[in-house]
Amino acid sequence: MHALVIGNREDADVGVLGEWAAGCGLELVAVDREGGELPPFDGASLVISLGSVWRVHDPELAPLVQTEQGLLREAVAAGVPVLGICFGMQQLTVAFGGEVYDTPDPELGFGSLVPVPGSGVPTGPWMQFHYDACRLPARATELARNDHGLQAYRLGSALAVQFHPEVDRPILERWAAESRDELREVGRSPEWLIEEADAHAPASRNAAFELFEQFWAAR
Repeated sequence: MHALVIGNREDADVGVLGEWAAGCGLELVAVDREGGELPPFDGASLVISLGSVWRVHDPELAPLVQTEQGLLREAVAAGVPVLGICFGMQQLTVAFGGEVYDTPDPELGFGSLVPVPGSGVPTGPWMQFHYDACRLPARATELARNDHGLQAYRLGSALAVQFHPEVDRPILERWAAESRDELREVGRSPEWLIEEADAHAPASRNAAFELFEQFWAAR
């Protein structure tokens, strides 16, 4: 079995997701969303759309994001399990006619959710690192939210989550280094992000395994 993992060229770390996939016997095949062409999903047991520094409505990126949206629509139509993480959730939302909008304040750091009973989504803690948010597409079923808005939904074979279940300490170390100026603009620091990792990443890993296993069992 293999999974197509769609990510940016320098930002496709799978972290905890890679651990879980290895335990399931899933080979992860990296796909570069910046290349302009995506391989067919035929034969894949799973399609994963990772987070990104991109914004889904950036006009300069329209050809690339629309290509990915088309693949996600086709995979869901074929009943192939799809997991959309953060930007991946936003891609799924636009692909199925939903709305992605700027939030008044970015959502950064670990926090908890309020899942719908029986949703299979743990409360967390979950890492959040985004400036956009989603409204529920038609045909989708809400699974969880928090004070910032919608956090997870199911649409056919797809699970979309606004948070980052894949993060581990190495991922957050890289984000801290790469987002130094960005973090300081919103009153945070790289050191703060590493402290968050030390405090919450182990519990987040346990929640992530639970989430992935629930999703995989329901395919």
